[in-house]
Amino acid sequence: MILNFGSDILGDPGVVFCTTNNIYPAARRWGGIYGFERLFAPSVAGWYGSLTERNDKPPDLTTDPQAEVLYPFELPLTHLHQITVGDDDGYEAVIAALSHFPNEPRVEIDPEAFQ
Repeated sequence: MILNFGSDILGDPGVVFCTTNNIYPAARRWGGIYGFERLFAPSVAGWYGSLTERNDKPPDLTTDPQAEVLYPFELPLTHLHQITVGDDDGYEAVIAALSHFPNEPRVEIDPEAFQ
């Protein structure tokens, strides 16, 4: 599943922005506005040194689709706005689990999000 949190958490103390998947050796990490801006750089090194170019990507998408926001501590579920799942089974499981939480985020089925 994909968890979508509100953008208000991006400015919290200790948040680090990672240009690609955090596990890749080429990943670069920075905090603050400089780190955030690096997510939208003209090119970003990624998996095994491959280079991802920004090209015609919409301005709201990071250069590398695997870019990450690393949050330094537990994140309250009150900031969770949406959960995306790939199929009906995932949808049903999430809906059942959310029945125990006071803040129910929107749940969406989008198989293409997992390609």
